[in-house]
Amino acid sequence: MASLAGRQPGPAPLVLQLFSRRWWWVTLLVIAAVGVMAGLGSWQLARLDQRRARNAQQQRMLASAPLDLARAQWPADLQPLHMQPASVSGEFDYAQQVLLKEQLYVGQAGVHLITPLRIAGTNQAVLVDRGWISYAASLGDLAQFNEAPGKRVEGWLHLTQLLPGGRTEPPPAAARKEWYRTDIAGIQAQLAYPLLPMYLEAGSSAPAAPGLLRFQPDVVFDDGPHMGYALQWFLFCGLLAVGYLSFVRRNGV
Repeated sequence: MASLAGRQPGPAPLVLQLFSRRWWWVTLLVIAAVGVMAGLGSWQLARLDQRRARNAQQQRMLASAPLDLARAQWPADLQPLHMQPASVSGEFDYAQQVLLKEQLYVGQAGVHLITPLRIAGTNQAVLVDRGWISYAASLGDLAQFNEAPGKRVEGWLHLTQLLPGGRTEPPPAAARKEWYRTDIAGIQAQLAYPLLPMYLEAGSSAPAAPGLLRFQPDVVFDDGPHMGYALQWFLFCGLLAVGYLSFVRRNGV
């Protein structure tokens, strides 16, 4: 009986230690932190799924037949048509051509030629990014970059370019020949005919004048950093949970 009376009680079960008067508030903070980090990891996995779905949709779009802009019907939401292959026939209106400034190519300053194309059989036009020329060439006679009349242009559709935050720029008070964005609404204000709501980037497969460079779409179909971020957050969850349990077990009630 004496030996039983002198026996020291063993440590309390870990669950009781976690919610003892000493540790309960820390335990709640750790649970909240683990929940937040697990939520962030799940959010990154959801973003990964969205990116993969967007990549698949864009790959299907790039492989689809070109949209005939003379017959196109424009939805209220133009975003799904970004990078849609398209083609159009008509006449370029070089008198209304503008320059898109501060466009670099392999470190060399230049401009893009943005030219309205009057669509055959309609009263509409579409802005066409015909390609890049050097800054020095832009100071000379731009007629050297004119193209054969009546040609069919193929390329990819793009959304109008806005200011940071999605803001629009007020229409210019006077016609401008130099722009820093392909602002369809702004350029529309200085034209007498209606423009389509998206502009066309001419593809590199179409022949161009010497010195006028055209490019393939610069689209990357990867998973981005989302999987790495998700694993990072889940790792933090495990480290915090295991570390806290070990700490409480060592220090007891």
